[in-house]
Amino acid sequence: MESERSKKRHYSSYLLRFLAGAWLLFTVALIIWWYIFSQRQIERLSQAGGVIADDLIRNQKMLMWEGGTLLCSLVLGGAALLYFIVRDQKQTQRLKEFFLTFTHELKTPISTLRLYAESLHESLEKSELAEPSRDLIREVDRLSLQLDNSLALALTPDSRLHLETLSLSEVIRPLRDEFDQLSIETPEDISLFGDMQGVVTILRNIFKNSLTHGKATKVEISHEIKGTSHPSVIIAIRDNGAGLADQRQHSLLGHKFQRLYRGSGSGIGLYLSKQLAEKMNGSLVFPHTEAGFLVQLELPLVSLGGA
Repeated sequence: MESERSKKRHYSSYLLRFLAGAWLLFTVALIIWWYIFSQRQIERLSQAGGVIADDLIRNQKMLMWEGGTLLCSLVLGGAALLYFIVRDQKQTQRLKEFFLTFTHELKTPISTLRLYAESLHESLEKSELAEPSRDLIREVDRLSLQLDNSLALALTPDSRLHLETLSLSEVIRPLRDEFDQLSIETPEDISLFGDMQGVVTILRNIFKNSLTHGKATKVEISHEIKGTSHPSVIIAIRDNGAGLADQRQHSLLGHKFQRLYRGSGSGIGLYLSKQLAEKMNGSLVFPHTEAGFLVQLELPLVSLGGA
């Protein structure tokens, strides 16, 4: 199911084309009416005869040509507007297709680079170069995550998610090996309704933020059931990292390209996570906490009507 925001984008695009086309048709119809009305007025004045009638005929013809020129300008303006709208939408689509192809092509060499980095680390594990080789793996992982985020961000407005009942433990299982530097503590298992890859992407970005920016070593996950008629689960992810000292910065979290930490990172990870949560009929918020960093992910427990 597409989110309301995604539907609004499609409706806005279609509405823009419709309004431009309607303006063009209305202006053409107005020109035709103006011409017919002016010709009838000239015929009536010609039948009246006399000097005054001749002056009125000249004035009527002048008004007819001036009005026709104005209306033709409106037609040309509407046609130009419609042309630029269609052209810009086609250019945007071509740019998006190029970006998707480019990112897909990059994934293969990055995966190969990851394998080489792992092999290098294994061969240097007992030497003084063990830590630099481990850093290389981390940087490759960071680049891979940024690439995945960029790809998902480009797909998010138009893509359709496969919403199904998920097990929280099944979602977290593949992330334990990926983030072996983090101690991930989870509660008893619970079911939620969402897209498997979407929820994994959200948690991956949160864990990466805790590890890279917060320098956390432990992440605690808890959950709480909310509501009865349309129940949802609030999954709280809290780490023991540095967090954000300034409470005002929390209002900027989840906004596009807001970099709140020094160093690497474009800020699209949490923004993408928030977009994915909303697309799954949920939400992602960042409450202020005195210690560490806290994220609350809310998702439905069951399928919502129309999903």
